Amino acid sequence: MLPNELPEIIDPVKLCRQNGGAGAVLSGIISVNRLSSREVYSSLISQQPIAVELDFSHDLNKINLVTGHISSVLRLNCQRCLEDFDFTLSQKIYVGVVTSQKAAEALPSEYEPLLVEGGKVNLLDWISEEINLSIPMIPKHSEPCGLQQNFSDTNNNIEKEEKKENSNKIFPFADLNKKLN
Repeated sequence: MLPNELPEIIDPVKLCRQNGGAGAVLSGIISVNRLSSREVYSSLISQQPIAVELDFSHDLNKINLVTGHISSVLRLNCQRCLEDFDFTLSQKIYVGVVTSQKAAEALPSEYEPLLVEGGKVNLLDWISEEINLSIPMIPKHSEPCGLQQNFSDTNNNIEKEEKKENSNKIFPFADLNKKLN
């Protein structure tokens, strides 16, 4: 484990009740190779760790609440040009902690449910799921990538050549068309 690395298993209900009900704050990092979906991130193993900040508390209705933020820079593979690029991960967390499916259905719509079975949650699995939801299904450069630029250049060259060919063509009936009009 790296210094300041977060634990694998947490008890969110207990964390929400700490400090006389004020809750607790978990802040630290998770290395990519500890994530449960590491096969998805196989090219990211040597990349920056994931920075996580989670604030465990209650809302006015006494609902256990976890708010926070996940951030990092991940190296993804562009599906247009197949080159690697840096993807800035910035995911906000806003969940209500529940212990049953019935309680999850009763949550206000602004909360995503975090179902806690047996009082514990695998933090690494949860963070991994949040990252999976924030990564685009088809990763690609935000600006035109090399392959797209090459296609644009090729299309421009083809259009220029077609214009040259059309300007050099002889149209034998062009004068006839003018005389008829």
